[in-house]
Amino acid sequence: MKRVSGLEPLELATIGRQMLRLARGLAVNRQADDSPPDDQLQSIFSSLARDEISERQARRAQFGIDLFGEPSWEMLLHLYIAHIEGTPLSTKAVLAASGAPTTTALRHLSVLELERLITRRPSEQDQRVVLVELSERGFRKFQEYFLSRLEVADYSASERSV
Repeated sequence: MKRVSGLEPLELATIGRQMLRLARGLAVNRQADDSPPDDQLQSIFSSLARDEISERQARRAQFGIDLFGEPSWEMLLHLYIAHIEGTPLSTKAVLAASGAPTTTALRHLSVLELERLITRRPSEQDQRVVLVELSERGFRKFQEYFLSRLEVADYSASERSV
């Protein structure tokens, strides 16, 4: 395998696991305080969401877009990042992020709203535009999801070192 920055792949993997442990520790401390996640933790989770989007795009490019369809998940990932950045997305942008035909994406959007994972509201600048945002419930679920991913990664790393 190719060396990156003078490090062997195994060394990079070890550093990655250590970073995940640190991130998990930070997340657990924040959870114990019952305080909302700070910018640093949100940055870690946003990075995980962006990585997941990139991985999904690479997978689609390699195997074909129609083989791996999860329009709801695609929309939620983009809405999560937008929530952290403080920028709601237009319905048009969310539908495009889904990678699905418009009617299919609209159906998924309605289900996400029924499940109270998203909210929709008219734009203050242009009443023709409907903005979509991750609800507080949706945001909490993402925080829990990414925290559990850190815990699983930490657990897997500790299992391999035993």
